[in-house]
Amino acid sequence: MDWRRWIGGGVSATIPNMFHGVPIIGIAGGIGSGKSHIARLFGEQGCVVIDSDAQVAEVYRDPEAHWDLYELAEKLVDLEYHFQRWRFGHLKTVERIIGFKRGTGGTAGVPYLESVLKKGFFPELLAVRTEL
Repeated sequence: MDWRRWIGGGVSATIPNMFHGVPIIGIAGGIGSGKSHIARLFGEQGCVVIDSDAQVAEVYRDPEAHWDLYELAEKLVDLEYHFQRWRFGHLKTVERIIGFKRGTGGTAGVPYLESVLKKGFFPELLAVRTEL
């Protein structure tokens, strides 16, 4: 099976990690990037496909049965929340001190900081709440 011809269009794969001689392939990409299609192709070749979105949904459907994983997921969401608050405070401080000049690190300054505010760390952990 030549997996290389399937990768593209915003989908990435990490190849090859091995577990007892069996390759482990991670497929990542945004919504609509083709992850499901790639996973289906691997499944048709006899690969075991683990749907991590379904597993996260199961943790959130029955948190008591998966308490350790649920608690870890919530701590990750808390981490993102606090980091985003820090980002917002940093943005407002930069805006106050240098205005809309270029950033000290060579970025566009405030517009760049505004753009990274929209980027989350664990979108899957927030998306699962919409699905349930």
